[in-house]
Amino acid sequence: FKGTAAAMRRLIMRPLSTFLASSSSSCKILEVGAGTGLAAREVRHSFPFHSLTVSDLSAPYLKLARERLRGRDVSFVRAAAESLPFEDG
Repeated sequence: FKGTAAAMRRLIMRPLSTFLASSSSSCKILEVGAGTGLAAREVRHSFPFHSLTVSDLSAPYLKLARERLRGRDVSFVRAAAESLPFEDG
């Protein structure tokens, strides 16, 4: 990504913040293709009262994400984006 990954992480925060501010209750946040958890770390820090689940197909990336987010109340799911093990809603 040659430095653009950090910019992409920053870009998700404003719309996510706007959406969560308009919600009257706790939300469930799902990051698909979470990779090593860098964006999830920022999300967890910024929105500690919402449920956070990160998903990625890569077991090595999820391992790094687990290490990076240890002790931060995050769920991890190894799955392909097109076949996530969640119900709609």
